[in-house]
Amino acid sequence: MGFLSDAIQHFIHSEVNEPAAKLAVLCVCLFIAVFAVNFLLRFIPLPRKVKDIVLMCSMGGGAFLWYSVTFI
Repeated sequence: MGFLSDAIQHFIHSEVNEPAAKLAVLCVCLFIAVFAVNFLLRFIPLPRKVKDIVLMCSMGGGAFLWYSVTFI
């Protein structure tokens, strides 16, 4: 993940509006995390309420992914 992290950090620092670039990367990370978890939950028979809670928790995972890619 080092190469990906370096490429994303280079993209962020090369942009004129750095906070907007960080926000765009955050949106992509959250989308990837929720999409992956939603795809996996499609095959597991759980009540809808439990699936919603798991999807909300996956956003925390996406935020951690964003933090690790952007700041570490």
